[in-house]
Amino acid sequence: MSREVTKSIPPGSLSVDEPGRTSLSPPETPTSWAEVIASLQAAVKDEALSTEERAWCESLLTVAEAHKLGMTYSPDTVLAEWTRCAGFVLSALVAGKLIGYGPLRFHFACDLATEVARRAATQSSDVSAATGARVATRTTLTESRVLRREARRVLKNLAGRDPERRAQLRRTSEAREKVNTRSKSLADLAAELKRVFKTVPARIAREAGATPEFVRALNAAAKQVVSSDQTRQRQNQKVQQTYGALHVLKGRLVHELRAMLASARDARRGDPTLSAPRSPLATKSLAKKPAAKKKPSAEKPVVVKADEKSPETPTPREPA
Repeated sequence: MSREVTKSIPPGSLSVDEPGRTSLSPPETPTSWAEVIASLQAAVKDEALSTEERAWCESLLTVAEAHKLGMTYSPDTVLAEWTRCAGFVLSALVAGKLIGYGPLRFHFACDLATEVARRAATQSSDVSAATGARVATRTTLTESRVLRREARRVLKNLAGRDPERRAQLRRTSEAREKVNTRSKSLADLAAELKRVFKTVPARIAREAGATPEFVRALNAAAKQVVSSDQTRQRQNQKVQQTYGALHVLKGRLVHELRAMLASARDARRGDPTLSAPRSPLATKSLAKKPAAKKKPSAEKPVVVKADEKSPETPTPREPA
């Protein structure tokens, strides 16, 4: 991913909630997320996770929970917050002062961040390909519309007032412009033109435009419409799969970020010199709770006792 991340991770910056505390920062001139993550991972002892260890780390959060959590944030937001917070707690992590969070979990998070960056980079190309496939499908529909209009005009001119031929022509009409109806309509028109060759004199049919070349063009257009739509469906499915896997990875990385920051807060209670940054991603939910609606209070009826007199309204005095 060639995106600049210098603004998202200012090198050597101080945490807003940690005034006066420095941290181990990413490179001074990061050019990609991969370089930033690699610099953080290189600062920790190389710990390769086994298959069993990786499976255990992934079992901490189900796929459904990770997907739901990952849908809340964009890839850049997750990567920026994780790398920023990881830079602040890295010195404590290397020194083994983080309670309940060690190099193995950190390397697992680094692998997650690397995969998020890689998939986010390929996601844009997949979306572009899907957009191009949709445009191609619409283009083939537009081009086939011209062929269909010409074929119907040829058949109308050759049908005359014959009710049977007009009835056959009506069968080739389509209610809405869709891929399946357009393909069937083009194929029906090609078949109808083939029948015309048997009943109409050859020179008259050729003069009207009912030629074997035109029939082949109709059949080719019918296949092209279906082929372009199948390509569109494959590209859309690929994009959906990419989004789903990316959401799961983002959710797992956010979970690791929360665990790392929770360990940093606990470690700081014992050693106030340690950094414990805060992150908006560490909150359980960013959704605002709906304000409780107040029930309308019923007005109490005014009860006038028998021995109490209601205050009389004073009457204005007449001028003398």
